[in-house]
Amino acid sequence: PKPKNKNDALIIDDDRDENDEEVANSFDINKWLNDASQAILGFLLLLTLTVGKDAK
Repeated sequence: PKPKNKNDALIIDDDRDENDEEVANSFDINKWLNDASQAILGFLLLLTLTVGKDAK
């Protein structure tokens, strides 16, 4: 909907900015989770290789 006056325009813009911020935050969380999972998988792989060598 098109704003009827300047106040409406401000409200609509403010709402859009807030949504953009939420989207940006969710991307940050996804990146953090991805980095964390890669670190855990890397650690488990290293642990597996190390234990495998010791077992021989």
